[in-house]
Amino acid sequence: MCFFKKTNYAEKLHLSLLDTVKQNGIKRVKTDFLSFDLLYFIKSDKWFGFTFHNDPRDNFVQIRIGKLYHVKDVMPRLFITGAYTDYIRKLNLDGVLSSKIPILEPLQNIKEVIKIVEETFKTIIEHIHLEIQDKEKERLQSYLKREIKDINELKQLDTKTIILE
Repeated sequence: MCFFKKTNYAEKLHLSLLDTVKQNGIKRVKTDFLSFDLLYFIKSDKWFGFTFHNDPRDNFVQIRIGKLYHVKDVMPRLFITGAYTDYIRKLNLDGVLSSKIPILEPLQNIKEVIKIVEETFKTIIEHIHLEIQDKEKERLQSYLKREIKDINELKQLDTKTIILE
């Protein structure tokens, strides 16, 4: 029995980001591992993941950008350690984004969250080279099995991995 009801928010977000994805050679990836509803390979060592599960008990949204890891778990699982909000904060501090974008936690309104990602994704991709402190990596270090740097490494780990158009 599945506790979470998947929604089509990832597909809607993908459609709104499609121009930026195509212009920047970003690849959408699908894997059989427990992962994100929307997973992009941006460039070596940089991945983007988005998941929203609508559960009557709570809403669960995950928006990550950074390094992808195979995680120790009961099921084969992937996790991106970088927080999307850290990029937003850094670009606001550097004056690249001059916005009053709220921190994406607590995530009260999925439509607002999607709007924020739509408004910031292109700028973040243009500045993907920025070094952001990876707090999650430090916190989860004992659970991380292996960093996955590119699609070929992911295909070696999960032979059912495909690139979506």
